[in-house]
Amino acid sequence: MKKRIGVVAVLMLMVMAAIATGCSKDQPNGTNGDSTSSNNASKPSPTEESASNDAESNVPVDQIKITMNLKPDDGAVQEYKDMISGKFATFNEKYAEYEATATFYNYSPETFIPRIEAKKVDTMTYMWATETKPLAARGLLKPLDSYLDQVPELKEALNMEIVGQISRGDDGQIYSIPLDGYTQLLLYNRERFADVGLDPEKPPTNWDELTDYAKKLTDPDANRFGLQINGADGEAAWKFQNYVFQAGGEMESLVDGKWQATFNSDAGVAALEFMKDLKWTHGVAHPNVLTNQDESMRLLATGEAAMVLGDGWVVHQAVNQYGAQPSNIGIGLLPAGPQGQVGWQMGGSIAAFPNYASDEEVIAGLKFLYEYYFNIDKETVENEYLARVKGREIVGVPKVQVFSTNSDAAQMIKEAEQKYAVLPQTNIKFDPYVELAPGLMPEPPQEAQLLYKRLSVAIQTILTDKNADPKSELDQAAAEVNAILEKNVN
Repeated sequence: MKKRIGVVAVLMLMVMAAIATGCSKDQPNGTNGDSTSSNNASKPSPTEESASNDAESNVPVDQIKITMNLKPDDGAVQEYKDMISGKFATFNEKYAEYEATATFYNYSPETFIPRIEAKKVDTMTYMWATETKPLAARGLLKPLDSYLDQVPELKEALNMEIVGQISRGDDGQIYSIPLDGYTQLLLYNRERFADVGLDPEKPPTNWDELTDYAKKLTDPDANRFGLQINGADGEAAWKFQNYVFQAGGEMESLVDGKWQATFNSDAGVAALEFMKDLKWTHGVAHPNVLTNQDESMRLLATGEAAMVLGDGWVVHQAVNQYGAQPSNIGIGLLPAGPQGQVGWQMGGSIAAFPNYASDEEVIAGLKFLYEYYFNIDKETVENEYLARVKGREIVGVPKVQVFSTNSDAAQMIKEAEQKYAVLPQTNIKFDPYVELAPGLMPEPPQEAQLLYKRLSVAIQTILTDKNADPKSELDQAAAEVNAILEKNVN
């Protein structure tokens, strides 16, 4: 699923933009200058004109021009527009041999692939993390390993474990730069735990404990249920894949050189049987199973559902939209499966280069990414975290760390998270900087959105028909997904 979490250098203003941005027409591509000349602007004096000509003469003749689709739309707040244009201006001032320009383009596979085949895309494109493998497999992206060696400051700043998760193609080469990330977590209502005698400091750690906790937390007469299962649209499969990972399975696999759906494996069947038991055998799931993640946050905030699966972003919804108290939200890792297998779905955003980008453009782009996203200082981090709190963001929610865990930037972020945390850090029942990464699992690398859509139908059938057979439903869904993969990928 497409997510919207930004790195520390831009997250606060992205949040502001998301709140303030409405449906507006696209702006033409180009820099987002703050001092656009008006029709009534006076003609420059001869002295000014001469100075301008002198400045132009100092621009290198062989200046490398690069673009990236970071230009805000018309509805974005002015502070966000100023921040974007300021970052581009700072880069251009620091590197006279380059000219970086922001363009406006909302990524989608439907438009990106024909554009890249026509050689009409930006030097770098901000896109979903799910896109690295499928685009690389089609030969559409530039491999970056050798170029990263030439921009050591960026390579040293990157969390290479995360790079390995979402930025490597099937051939082992790096095809993208991770810019931000999220992961699925167990969110729970601490008051509900305490009310039934469960320790809010000890969330369930495996499927058996999850079931036992959910039973104790369920009281249908009081409209109280142990957990909420999302069954709406593609979200059903998006959440379900966590259970597949915990059962030791995968959503897709490369078999004899071809991509195939493998969510109908024994592990996938065990995962869907588990979900079916939660709904029909144990009766611990909230009866409204065909809801989306937004509704889960309402149920968590009101206590109707004591536990939900969700990414860290939705904690902001629970608090700011539905009135949950940050002190009442507990966060734990998703419980391990029957064999102790851990796995929590991760996603995020990346930057990638088209296969036809020149060596000079790639080097310039990597330097730009370093300056824009990774070259941060303590004062900037402090100011942005303070602004995020003022903007009602629930600072302190665990997220995937794209910075090298040994870097100064990671330490700055960790200190700022703790200093400005709105969510009590004692409510997080694991160490995000140590325990999160080993269980991270990427989304399906091929046709993820279509896979989610088709698999969700099977899950919805199980959640609404207690006589439906998990194996049969998964086999049917896998056959349809395989037909899509055969047509579009293999």
